Amino acid sequence: MTAPALDEVVETWSDAGQRKPLVIVQPLIALLERQGVAAGRPEIVLLGGGLSNCTFLLRFPDSLELVLRRPPRTPGHASAHNVLREAQLLSALAETSVPVPRVRVICDDEAVIGVPFYVMEKIDGHIPLTGLPAAATTPVGRRAFGEAVIDALATIHAVNLEATALDQVGRPNGYLERQLRRHIGLWEAYRTRELPDIATVATWLAQTLPRQSEVTLVHGDFHPANVALSYDVPTRVVAVLDWELATRGDPLSDIGYLTSLWHEDTDPPHPFERGPVTRGEGSLTRAQLVERYAAASGRSTEQHAWYEVLALWRAAIFTEGNYRRGIAEQSAELIAYGQHVPALAARAVARMELLR
Repeated sequence: MTAPALDEVVETWSDAGQRKPLVIVQPLIALLERQGVAAGRPEIVLLGGGLSNCTFLLRFPDSLELVLRRPPRTPGHASAHNVLREAQLLSALAETSVPVPRVRVICDDEAVIGVPFYVMEKIDGHIPLTGLPAAATTPVGRRAFGEAVIDALATIHAVNLEATALDQVGRPNGYLERQLRRHIGLWEAYRTRELPDIATVATWLAQTLPRQSEVTLVHGDFHPANVALSYDVPTRVVAVLDWELATRGDPLSDIGYLTSLWHEDTDPPHPFERGPVTRGEGSLTRAQLVERYAAASGRSTEQHAWYEVLALWRAAIFTEGNYRRGIAEQSAELIAYGQHVPALAARAVARMELLR
């Protein structure tokens, strides 16, 4: 958590400078008070960890804590920053066994802070950006963490779409074909340089496309830093976060994405790895994650390695998008990510070569 920059949070619209602020305090307070959600001026803290939508903690005088989500100043692809869709999806999931934060306010009135946004309750849990909660750092705790994460993903894929009105989210068929078309288009929009590995992997993915046999709810960005964990033992997932890419699609795409970001003790350092979250004695291996998911879901995971290549390729493309956004916003943090794009693309090629 960090204090926002001076031009990111301003009291009124008249206080806005040359750069558009991210939060306008007084109109936000007025909205929350009108809806009976909160009262008083909150302390506002920027929550780090995400590279897409902006997330702020609102800490009120009566100790109430809420979280505000809004698009970034310089949005990339529109579908990746549709926070109202994300809020509506969270509201629907509240009626299921998937643990999610409770949404308190959905606002499409841009007169409040300049963009659509929503406010949700803050989850009391540990987000494993750099490490696990103390209770989970034993061999038994690390194993329980891995099991809880993969079980949460199986729960997402078991949601009854029709019973929750989530059968209207996205399109049911042709998910993998759309993923390829969409990300090829994103690469054309994002790229700042020529990287032949991106085209090489895109061609291979299209030529070896698996047949989609099932449609479920797909999170789209499921990895350890997008869950909140309990502080007690055994470790539980108390919330799944960041649903902006969720849709109906092929459930194995979530498995491939998770395993692409699940690092084992013998793996070299990953550019996005901030700490040994999935490493250490007792931690599940990628193979054990896939095996447990197959047992929990009853699905064949025989082709999951193809989905891992897809995930690595997607990661390279999204990272290039963050790099381009960093240049536009003059953000040193986002610009620094640009150096990792060639390595991510090379990882996708290396994983692809093992399957040829």
